[in-house]
Amino acid sequence: MKKLLNILKKQSLTFKVISGSNIEHVASISTVIKVLKEIQQSYENFIRIEFLKNREFRKVFERNTKVLDTFMKSTELLLVDAKIDALRMSLAPDIVEKNNPIFTDEILEWKAQRFKDYKNNVFYANWRDLSFKQATAERYNAVERGLIFRPIIRAADTDLYKINAIIPYNNRIVRILPQLNDQEKTFYIPKPQKKHKKIEKYIHGYFRVSTREGENLKRNSIKEILDYEYLDHPTYPLKLDIIRANEEIIVLKQPIKAEVNFKDELYYIYNNEFDIQVKGETREEAEDAFTTRFYELYNTYHLADDLVNKQLDELVGKAKKLQVQKKLNEYIKQVITDKN
Repeated sequence: MKKLLNILKKQSLTFKVISGSNIEHVASISTVIKVLKEIQQSYENFIRIEFLKNREFRKVFERNTKVLDTFMKSTELLLVDAKIDALRMSLAPDIVEKNNPIFTDEILEWKAQRFKDYKNNVFYANWRDLSFKQATAERYNAVERGLIFRPIIRAADTDLYKINAIIPYNNRIVRILPQLNDQEKTFYIPKPQKKHKKIEKYIHGYFRVSTREGENLKRNSIKEILDYEYLDHPTYPLKLDIIRANEEIIVLKQPIKAEVNFKDELYYIYNNEFDIQVKGETREEAEDAFTTRFYELYNTYHLADDLVNKQLDELVGKAKKLQVQKKLNEYIKQVITDKN
């Protein structure tokens, strides 16, 4: 076990946290926790990105996304050495563990190589070097660079302490993690893109769908979009299964349909069967006027007694009256009291 620990120490990522104010430059607990947390986050992001860049791993992930979560549980860095002299710490992943059957020699080798890449090409690297930035840009896109570098840049971005990256076996300082200026940070930490506010739009279209007989249309029923156009206003056709008015609900045998138009800042609704023409400043107002008009027809023609029938014969003519009454009978199934 001691031999394995020595192997990890030699391969470790080692650094010192030097406080600028405390006694003997010893860092506070909160500082230590912050630095360790940021390095761990940066490393986890690096491994996750590299995992998905590996073709074989990617194929396995596409078959079972839980594989990555299982793999990431093994990526936590171990504190393999620590000294109080300015708080020197050595971190390394478990790259010698073979107890878990999913970690074959090939996977352990991949983990060891990726840790070496992270140590040399991220943590120990000269972030200001132009050739390094070019190589990094070729390997990682802006979002990936942000995930990898943001945590450690955040850890180093302070005047309260310094982080010295050192070689573990000879204690030689490789570099001091720098405080990057705002311009330098833009390469590693891309500015968040402004999210465009989603705007609701109305569409009139034709679609090829697949549904079972009697089944309502669902989003996943659409197999092909044949044609569509955006509507400047909600002028899609009106289709009502019930008419609600005057504390009554008229249940229809079949939906009543009407055309909706927008003109001169007003909504117009037309139905030729019942000769209904109404308007409103909003679609809702026009719909309310439509249901009110239909209810008036029901109340006048469908509920007409002998006296009203005679009056209708005189006003609109017997033929027109019978036509409207017949049409209402074709649509009205039942009328119930609206208790709400």
